[in-house]
Amino acid sequence: TCAFPTSISSNVPEYWFGSASFSWIAGDSNSSYSWNVYEGTDTSAAAVATGTTTSTTDSVTGLSSNQLYTFVLSAQCNNNETSNSASRTFTTNHVIIGATSEDFSGYTFANYAYSEMTAAGSWYAPNQDMDFICLQGGSYADSSSSFYIGASAGGTDGTSGDYFYGGSYNGTAGNSSYILTPYLDVTSMTYPRIAIDYHMHNDSGYASSVGDLTVTVMESDGTETDVISLSGSQQDGLSSAWQTAYGDLSSFMSEEIRIKITATYGGAVNFDDFTVEERPSGQWTGTVDSDWSDASNWQDGNVPDSETSVSIPSSTPNQPKIFSNYDPVIYNLNIDTNSNLEINENGSLTILKDLTNNGTVNVNSSSILSISGEFRNIGSVSVNGDLIIQ
Repeated sequence: TCAFPTSISSNVPEYWFGSASFSWIAGDSNSSYSWNVYEGTDTSAAAVATGTTTSTTDSVTGLSSNQLYTFVLSAQCNNNETSNSASRTFTTNHVIIGATSEDFSGYTFANYAYSEMTAAGSWYAPNQDMDFICLQGGSYADSSSSFYIGASAGGTDGTSGDYFYGGSYNGTAGNSSYILTPYLDVTSMTYPRIAIDYHMHNDSGYASSVGDLTVTVMESDGTETDVISLSGSQQDGLSSAWQTAYGDLSSFMSEEIRIKITATYGGAVNFDDFTVEERPSGQWTGTVDSDWSDASNWQDGNVPDSETSVSIPSSTPNQPKIFSNYDPVIYNLNIDTNSNLEINENGSLTILKDLTNNGTVNVNSSSILSISGEFRNIGSVSVNGDLIIQ
């Protein structure tokens, strides 16, 4: 008799993408094995991968992201008989390439995150001492209306959409809970960042103070880096406006990463609208005059802020000037060939990241240009004030 193999196990390790490994215990007289992998659970369809081995382990690559598969194994024996087949299902890790967003509208109101975020390689939350629960603005989480909502609306869009709340009603001091995102591949992006809406206040009355909300980048070597940290009350009450926090991902563009969102015990710690996006780009148009502070001189109608990567092209009617007693802070700055930037007396410009200058920069007397990142200067710079490169 050619016995079939037993105890088939499948394994999708962390940071494996489109891959899985398998192991099993040999049956009596087994000499070799053949296997097929099918998309979903329909094993009458064509296999998407096949293999043979004389070992009791094997692996498969080249599969799709976040897909359920069925692994079917049969054995060949020394007497040329073939065993009955045995099978096992598995789901590949979920990797998202480039920009993405999640507003949590697909989750069920009043359900704990761990009851729906069950796929370890996608949005995932374990059962913890303190848990995240899905809420909706303007609704109570129980039929007796005894459990307060976390906020009166969800996210910065101001609607009553679903969002997640990590509160203190089902935990004790010192507890925390976390949710993991799918894996993220931001290697094709230019200046990637995380945006997440938050609402943190103590209107629930379950704790004497509000906990913390932390967003952490997890790398394949085990390194964890906090990119957003909010501690204590950030809003006054249920009806206070949501706010948005940003985390820079430009240092994590060499491999796939994963994000961990953690809340600690205390008050109402809410989050919504998780987004991976390009940092906004502010392009100078100079259609009105040379005043940097005039929103009409910018393509999107907004004066750049500390989250904006600014570009100054050459083909504009007016080139920008930062006038006295004006001190903008931006993220990046790129000055094209034949373009120029002038910082007037008692003005300043702070660049949190890099300056690439292919044109002309004039730092006048008693003015300041401060650069926290790299200064790539291919053009010309005239400094009669202060140039600070940190």
